[in-house]
Amino acid sequence: VTAGNLTLTLASATAFENVIGGSLNDTIVGNTLANSLTGGAGGDILSGGDGDDTLIGGSGTDTMTDGVGNDIYRFLSVSDSGVGAARDVLTDFSPGFDKIDLSAIDANTTIAGDQAFTFVGTGGIVGGGIVNYFISGSTLIVQAEIEGDGNLTVDMQIQLNGGLSAIAATDFIL
Repeated sequence: VTAGNLTLTLASATAFENVIGGSLNDTIVGNTLANSLTGGAGGDILSGGDGDDTLIGGSGTDTMTDGVGNDIYRFLSVSDSGVGAARDVLTDFSPGFDKIDLSAIDANTTIAGDQAFTFVGTGGIVGGGIVNYFISGSTLIVQAEIEGDGNLTVDMQIQLNGGLSAIAATDFIL
């Protein structure tokens, strides 16, 4: 199913497992099965439901909720989540169960191939190819910096709501 500027809720008996939004603001709600929900280019709202889901917000400022299950939040490009008010929000990320997948993003564009990020916890951005996090109030902010873009400025952020105090390298697919 491909959607554009719509609200779509999959009932438990619905046979769809993969839904792709369009360029507008979509709301897509999964069911109890293992759904793959892709928002597209708008400011989308994705809710996975109770299965082991894969949520891909796409470009735009997205809000994603996984529900119950071991879910994957997949980011295909640094443009999939901005910085500051433009960053994506994960409302109920569960460390140890859910994963943030950054493996499709080349962490070092000065080297041929696809280089993985290095997770440094709360360590600073001291070079490119780094993923770290910091706490701001009741939110945890994940940051990524690409090597080869000519600066040490954070290229993307992901906001994790829910009062988390820490995440680990095992919470990522880098």
